Parts: sequence; structure tokens; C-alpha cells
Amino acid sequence: MKLLLTALLALGLAVGFGALALHDPGYVLLVRAPYSVQLPLALFVLFALAAFAALYASIGLLASLLRAPARFRDWRRHLHRERVQLQTVQGYAGLIEGDWRKAEQKLLARLEHNQAPLLNYLGAAYAAQQRGDLGRRDRHLDAALAGHPRQRLAIGLTRARLHYQAGEITAARRLLERLRKIAPGNAAVARLLADVYRGLGEWRALAALLPSLARLRAFPPEDFAARERQAYARYLSSAPLLDAGGAKSLRAFYALPPAARRDPNIIAGYAARLLKAGKHRLAEEVLRRALAREWDAELAYLYGRTETAFAGEQIKLAEDWVRKYGSHPDLTLTLARLHRRDRQLEKARELFAYTIAHGGRAEARAELGALLEDLGEHTAALACYRPEADAAPEEEPATDGADALAVMPMVR
Repeated sequence: MKLLLTALLALGLAVGFGALALHDPGYVLLVRAPYSVQLPLALFVLFALAAFAALYASIGLLASLLRAPARFRDWRRHLHRERVQLQTVQGYAGLIEGDWRKAEQKLLARLEHNQAPLLNYLGAAYAAQQRGDLGRRDRHLDAALAGHPRQRLAIGLTRARLHYQAGEITAARRLLERLRKIAPGNAAVARLLADVYRGLGEWRALAALLPSLARLRAFPPEDFAARERQAYARYLSSAPLLDAGGAKSLRAFYALPPAARRDPNIIAGYAARLLKAGKHRLAEEVLRRALAREWDAELAYLYGRTETAFAGEQIKLAEDWVRKYGSHPDLTLTLARLHRRDRQLEKARELFAYTIAHGGRAEARAELGALLEDLGEHTAALACYRPEADAAPEEEPATDGADALAVMPMVR
């Protein structure tokens, strides 16, 4: 459409000019002594236009000739870039396919024409590690850092990940701790450092890192909660704290953040590790204080596994919990164990039976069997050990503390 309008406009101008020339042809006189030339005005205009067009074309041709070398260089650079992009695509395809040799070869090809070879070096480093050549991996990472010093964090994090994947946990730790000083607000660095600490069993360091992990939201909430419980429990029950005595371990426990000190899962994990290490007196104190603050069935169950020299006092305390919290099967099982430890075997027997009747843990049946053997009732004990043994008739469990004491006649 545009071409048609241009043609029509040119045709109109030509017709108008021709009509003007016929009506008043005029002339142009050119004088250069001793010569003079007289031309019709229309012919002079045509000559002028032709001369202008020739001059314009000449200038354009000359300019094109002058720009030809630069255009040729641009064309070659464009061709090289296309080839580099193709090599990069083929290299990352090799990484995806697991063809490490091909991937490394393609990613490192024509790097002199690559304006941003960082990703090529990082991919080649990963491929080299997968081939087991850690020396080549490090050289590729060094080349990446030399060419892109401003990307120190990204390159360092990649190096740390490769160290971690290769089992070089200590090297990964040293590097990540340096990166933490450079970028304390980077969630990826903190997340990988947490994995490294857990792999090394550095529970104290991991416990110190937990507040930063929470602030950075480095893990999903459920994952973080599980990691937090494990880290605090393992730290509190670590050999250095346990071997140093109860006071140091308790100080470490009360130095935890308030939310962690009140978390029943953390307390339960800590107490279980203390019991496993034979620190019954310390476990009893931790569980007693926790249950005085808030009821938790698992903590009540663990309290029954503590072995102290004051079982009678523990029984009174557990009976107070029954009045306060009701007759939960785990609390009844704890009372039965405490009575047995206090050599009140008949009371323990009734409480074990009550626990079994009210859906308590399966271990209550085995403990009742052991108790019956102590009482010389071997036939009854054998019935407790049989998987198909019938439980005592179930009664409606009491939820009120006073009702619970009425249902359990041996608790006074």
C-alpha cells in the first residue's frame, strides 16, 4: 500500500512537471567565457536530479566499502557466538544425560568467544567431579573465579556443594563458614552449613546456627522443627556435656531459647538421651520441672523410666499429677514402675493391670509378667507373655483427677 501511494505521488509530480514545462518551458543559461550553454528548464532539472542520485549512490557505495571490514568482523563474532551457544546447549544436555566426558568437552569448547563463561566453568566442574577428577574440578572453579571475581559467593557456594557431594565435609565446612562471614543473610549458605554440621555431628555449632536458620526461613516449618528438636537434643546429650557433669548440662539446657526449653519434643529427646547415658538423676529433674509446668504423656512415660534413690517421693509427685491431669495410661504405667521400684509389689501389680486394661503401652504386659515371676506366680506370668493373652476387663477411664484416684485403689 505504501509503495502504491509513493508511485502515485511520483506519477502525479511527473505529470504536473510535464504540464508546467509545456505551458512555460523556460530556460537556463550557463555562461563560462568564452562558452555559454542554454538548456530548457525541464531538462536542467532532470540533469540535476540525475546528478544528485548519482552522487548519493556513490557516497553510499563508498560508505559501504569503508564499513565492510567492520561488518565482516561483526558477522564472524555473531557466527562464533551462535557456535558457542550451541556448544553450551550440547554441554548441558550432556550433564542431563549423564555423559560427563561429552559435557565437559562441549562446555569448555570455544570459551575464548564466550562473553559470560561462568556457567560453562561451573557445569564443567560438576562434570569433572562426576568423572572422579577432583583436580580438574578445582581448576575449572579457579578459572571461573578468575574470570568473574564479583561472583565469589555463587562460585564459593558451588564449590562447597561439590565438596559436600564428594564427601569432603571438612573442606565444605571451612568454606561455608567463610561464606557466612561474607553473606550472613544468605539462606542457601546457612542451609548447606546446617547439613554439613549435622553430617559432622557438630550439634553445638548447629544449635548456635538455629536462630539464623529460623530468621532466614531456610527450611520449611515442619522440616525446621524436626531439625531443631534433633539438634538441641543431640547437643544437650553430647559427650562433652554429659561427661562434664549434670550442672554443665543443665546450664546448657537453660541457655536454650525459651521456646526450645518449653518444647515437649525437645525435652523428651534430651531426657531419653540422658536415660540412655545413665544420667537418671539429671533426667528426673528435667522431666519433673517440665511436667510441673505442662502436661505431656511422653514426658510422664519417661519419668517412670528414671531410677533414683527416692522412689517414694517420686510416687507422691506422680499421684499429684494424677489428681491434676487425670489417669492417663502412660502416667499409670509410670506409677506402676515407681511402686515396683519401691518394692510395693502388690500396688505395682494392680497398676500394671489397670494400665493394660485401659489401652496402655504393650510393654506394660511384659513388666507385669516379670513382676508376677518375682511374686512366684509363674503360670500367670506366662499368660502375660503370650501375645494372645486377654487383657483385663476394660473400665471407663477417668478423666478427672479425683475420679482417677478412686478407680485406682492402690493409689492413696
